[in-house]
Amino acid sequence: NGRLELEINSHPASDWIINALVVRAAAPQIGHVPIRTAAPGPLDLSATVTAPDGIESVALVWRSGDAEWQRSPMSADGAVYSTGITLPAGRDAAYYIEATDTNGESRSWPSAGADAPQPVAVGSAVSAPSLDVERASLAVPGQDLTVTARVDSDEDLQSVTLYYRDLNQRELFTPVPMRQANGVWAATIPGLDIVSDWDLMYYVEAIDRLGNGSIGPDMDVETPYVVVPVQR
Repeated sequence: NGRLELEINSHPASDWIINALVVRAAAPQIGHVPIRTAAPGPLDLSATVTAPDGIESVALVWRSGDAEWQRSPMSADGAVYSTGITLPAGRDAAYYIEATDTNGESRSWPSAGADAPQPVAVGSAVSAPSLDVERASLAVPGQDLTVTARVDSDEDLQSVTLYYRDLNQRELFTPVPMRQANGVWAATIPGLDIVSDWDLMYYVEAIDRLGNGSIGPDMDVETPYVVVPVQR
């Protein structure tokens, strides 16, 4: 009926001064757990979508690589809307969800829609990278120590990182990105961080572009770090 009733609850002795009140139409609300990685082939997506005056339509808007955007209507089961698509192999994908209520108000998830869609890394790796980490036999105080590792992965690697600290448990591990050359990954522990008071420890972490990760040495086989005696 065009009326707005506003009730303000406060202490009886308090005064209120309202100099501005902005009322906006309630737009659709979209709840969705993002898909970050997927294998090529069928993929089902769902979202919870609500609006005070009801939902007119919900669609998944997606594309593979740099192809044109495609719209897939999402069907309702209560407040849950779902659809299925097929992801081609060899190209990553992106998507967003667009909902419109019965008043014509539209919202997207993510909120920027096509300008900043949700990326999906598409690949078929079923196992995490495997690592063969070099065991340094001795570290010398004040001298840099280079650590190498070989990494095998079914997918491109997102990162390979060396973590090190001395055996003082009050210290935190320091991460150092490893660089690849001639099939071997390498990183250097600065000599300033190698002191005679404590022996040294390190491990290597590898993560592929699908988010599969592992550390070396392998904790399922041995102690998941290398301890290096420091010369005294």
